[in-house]
Amino acid sequence: MEKSECQNEPIFLYIVRHGKTVSNLEAKVHGWTDSPLSELGISQAKKVGEGLKDIVFNTAYSSDIKRAADTAGFILSANKNEKPELQEVFGLREWNYGGYEGIDEVNMWVPLFEEKNMEFRLDRSNWEEFTALTTDREIADSIARNDPAKTAENYDDILKRAKEGVDFLIKDTAEKGGGNALVVSHGNIIPTILHLYIPDEYNGETVPNCSLTILKIENGKFSLEKVGDTSFIDN
Repeated sequence: MEKSECQNEPIFLYIVRHGKTVSNLEAKVHGWTDSPLSELGISQAKKVGEGLKDIVFNTAYSSDIKRAADTAGFILSANKNEKPELQEVFGLREWNYGGYEGIDEVNMWVPLFEEKNMEFRLDRSNWEEFTALTTDREIADSIARNDPAKTAENYDDILKRAKEGVDFLIKDTAEKGGGNALVVSHGNIIPTILHLYIPDEYNGETVPNCSLTILKIENGKFSLEKVGDTSFIDN
């Protein structure tokens, strides 16, 4: 996004990862393949909606994958203010994992962790240790290289798609006066967005299901207000 396109009013992107899905609970890979929200995921989304009910959202966006749109719907339905129309954005989709989609996560992640002499843990308890040793580019390109179906996105594909999506929603929000935008997306594309726009501020922190990350844009400058906050669902 060019600086000349920026609004005078700051924009705050309230970025939420979708609620926990059935496939999350089963430790299955699901990028572009959808999986419904679990009962836990629905509860998480409703809690986030309750936590954000007083926030005035000028715009609202989600991935065009149903688990993200459903999460956004629960959040908006709890809001006390006038609700913007939800726009589904292709660029906010999760990474495409190709032939790994629908199968156990261990098949995809174990080889990448072994390259770093680490053990893959389903509870993600060592995720930040892993991300400190690698990059989004290395992860995505390794998955694409290892993918038996050879249909997974590489990092350049993901970056192009994510940038187009986020630039669109920032421009759209700016044209509508700036302010707060709800953005519901996925667990790997959210860190990609943060690496893309604030590479010096994001350090690979975990982004759990229904966590809140806030990105501020003012006068063409991006800053990270919070990342991976789960206080709404923890309470």
